[in-house]
Amino acid sequence: QVYIGANVPISVVEPICRLQNATLYTTPKTDTTSKRNFDEENTDLSRRIIEILLGKTNVTSNVERALRERPPCRFQQMEFDNGL
Repeated sequence: QVYIGANVPISVVEPICRLQNATLYTTPKTDTTSKRNFDEENTDLSRRIIEILLGKTNVTSNVERALRERPPCRFQQMEFDNGL
């Protein structure tokens, strides 16, 4: 199985999936999909994968809460003993 976000060009992935006999799943494309950031797209993709694996379209509130969590920023202010 292959899972991709709505902004991934299907025309690139679909032929490979066919060759590998893999099912292709995507997140729904909307009018605002191309204007969103990668974090939102990744959250939608995670939600879609969970829905497919669980076999239902409404995930639990615990899953929704987990999907709203964000990792620390890649750029973090750090303090060192030498004053830097």
